[in-house]
Amino acid sequence: MKRIMVPVGLVCLVGVVAALLATGGPSPPAAVPAPVTAATLVCPDLGLTGQVPQLLDVVRGSGPDGVVRPSGGGVLLGGDRQHDELLYLPRPAAAPAPASALGLAPAPAPAPSPDSGQSVAPGPAGGPLRLAATGSAAAGLTATVTSPGSGAGPLRARCEQSRARTWFAGPATVAGRDPVLYWTNTGPRPARLSVGAVSSGRTAPRVEVTVPVGRTVGRRLAELAPEATATAVDVDVHSGRVLSWLVDRASGSGPAAATPVPPAAGPATRVLLGGFLTPAGAGGAGAAATGSPTADLVLCAPAAAATVRVSVITASGHHTPVGLEAVRIPAGAALRRPVTLTAAAPSALLVESTDGGGIVAALGLPTGPAAPAAGVPGGGPPGGRTWVAGVVPERPRWAGAVVGAPGAVGPTPSGLVVGAAPVPAWTAGALVLVAPERAATAWVDGRPFEVGAGRAVLAPLPAGPVGARVVGTGGPLVASQVLGTAPRSADVVTAPVPRTVSAVVALTGTWRYRYGPAPLADPRAAW
Repeated sequence: MKRIMVPVGLVCLVGVVAALLATGGPSPPAAVPAPVTAATLVCPDLGLTGQVPQLLDVVRGSGPDGVVRPSGGGVLLGGDRQHDELLYLPRPAAAPAPASALGLAPAPAPAPSPDSGQSVAPGPAGGPLRLAATGSAAAGLTATVTSPGSGAGPLRARCEQSRARTWFAGPATVAGRDPVLYWTNTGPRPARLSVGAVSSGRTAPRVEVTVPVGRTVGRRLAELAPEATATAVDVDVHSGRVLSWLVDRASGSGPAAATPVPPAAGPATRVLLGGFLTPAGAGGAGAAATGSPTADLVLCAPAAAATVRVSVITASGHHTPVGLEAVRIPAGAALRRPVTLTAAAPSALLVESTDGGGIVAALGLPTGPAAPAAGVPGGGPPGGRTWVAGVVPERPRWAGAVVGAPGAVGPTPSGLVVGAAPVPAWTAGALVLVAPERAATAWVDGRPFEVGAGRAVLAPLPAGPVGARVVGTGGPLVASQVLGTAPRSADVVTAPVPRTVSAVVALTGTWRYRYGPAPLADPRAAW
């Protein structure tokens, strides 16, 4: 065979020409944010299929057009209205809805008991409420649902988008406790998911669950993790759109005493619990009713073993309590540790893995010296727990401004804006602002609050029909709304600090923009 020698310079020239030809066409346009014009939120059913009244608070995005439509109801927030409420009242199965005479939305019809462990609610006739927003109302849509509670104050939960992965941590399944997991299918076809539970004794095998279209399925947590003093739950949705939610309750208690457990951040090396407020004289396990309150810290290492350091953040600074400098968590286990807190003060807990192991955390906060609410069906005993879920301080819950393909990153505005739902007139409320790393500034309805690095600050909220607008800079800044009962004294200030704590809700922004490629000048051009 005759060999042909080609000069090296000619080979390089051909390579350069080929590269120019390959890149000579139009390049992909730069990604730009586009306003969100459609959004759907699903609210956990605190009324448990019409047995307890619920108040829905909705805040829409700014703009002249768009509406919000609740399932089974009319139009909310039409025109330029920014906030609206919808009240759902319980009613007997055979009686007409009394709310119709008051000009309110009818309550969902009662359905089979959710304790059955089977499908309990067919769509809008019971179960979680679905909100669909269009136009500019969808950009920045937030909502919460509130129920009266059972003595310590109202219960409140945030309405969420369906998630592919959800973590919970906290509730025990020992004698006297009976938490329940729920899954609601918000999609057009049956949903499949698997759920795994990590407890104080073992890691349970994952269980497959199918949720029919438009229905809610419930299962007792004790079936997955029996006789556990602490639990962590991992819900992985394989197909469909599902809202997962968990309530903690005492055995035999009524629906008014079913406390919502907020979703927690997935396994991470740094987790922030709070901010929150512990009322004076809250007591707790190992503490007198008039002494320093004691909370239950739940820590879980779902994969590898981890060692964590726990720091308590207060208004005066942060410190590590004795015994929490190096807590060892075995692999695939959950444990519970008592934490003594400062009474009647804004606080937060920062849990840091010192060896790089991922952790999930939650805090069972004492509610305070509550009395059973008169006339509330199924009111539970006083002195319960309010659950505070862990968040990742590097990713503040209200910093998200852009959403798109998985892993997409977009611009974050210099001023982070969130809305706090109104404080019911018969209760008291406050905001707890935490800057776990760097100093931050927050404006609550125009009033500035300076939050020093590693500190927590309390911002009172007056009760009334209007919520609060919070703008933050610096940080990261993490904000939570606390609800409870008002002080007994008649000569309190306009915005009293709650004497009990019945709900701690992390404030979170919603997506105002979607992240995608910029439109081409000539849509026929390809790249």
